[in-house]
Amino acid sequence: MLTLCLMPGMFFFTACGPSGLRLAISGSTALMPLARAAAASFGRVHPDVSVQVTGGGSFVGLYQVWSKAVDIGMADAVPPPGKYPGLVGWPVAVIPYCLVVNPDVAVASLTRWQVAEIFSGRVRDWRSISGQGLPVVVVGRASSSGSRLVLEERLLNGGKVVPRGVTLPSSGAVRAAVAATPGAIGYLEAGRLNSTVRAVALGGVPFSASAVGDGKYAFWGMGRFYTLRSPGPVVRAFLALIRGRDFRPELRRLGYLPPVDGEESGAG
Repeated sequence: MLTLCLMPGMFFFTACGPSGLRLAISGSTALMPLARAAAASFGRVHPDVSVQVTGGGSFVGLYQVWSKAVDIGMADAVPPPGKYPGLVGWPVAVIPYCLVVNPDVAVASLTRWQVAEIFSGRVRDWRSISGQGLPVVVVGRASSSGSRLVLEERLLNGGKVVPRGVTLPSSGAVRAAVAATPGAIGYLEAGRLNSTVRAVALGGVPFSASAVGDGKYAFWGMGRFYTLRSPGPVVRAFLALIRGRDFRPELRRLGYLPPVDGEESGAG
């Protein structure tokens, strides 16, 4: 059991008392499965610590940790320089993403140019790509999502996703909408793929861990847990668990890849 009671001023959000300690985490829905798995492992070692994991998107998590509303902000996007001074980003996982289509869309692979044309709204039906007279329905995430920023930076060369597309609050919602909507295309973490949607290769290269590692598959982001510059002992213990080698089998089981050893980044 963790026999720890924090002195006033040592950290902001963990609380002492009969109910034990609390650790609050929010942000990227792409990292929620990883955070929840780590919370379960952490709870077995430290049963008096309650870990609460919520979503909202990367930029929600960054703002909330910076404003001291939570202890850890999850993000798969790097904040603009100077935006959130005093934060440190701790790499926890490489997040591979996939473009997914409704199973009725007869497309197995897309070039980056085609992806940019679709998500910018310049291609509005599948006829020019697959020969199908089927409207293109772009399904994606809100501007607060790091996953959307990864798509724009990695595949759209910094261009923006068409505003007329369907915007949803989580990757799970994107998957459900693509599965249910004829002509739909969206994007989500590779770990969330299932039989209700079909993954699309990029330039003839399907997603695989080896393709990401070899640099042949470009659609991935670095997931980081952001904290204040001097996190408290409970946060440090949680970071040590999720970044440790013993947790990597679980990380891979969930569809993530380990970050490069020793990588660390600051947000300000």
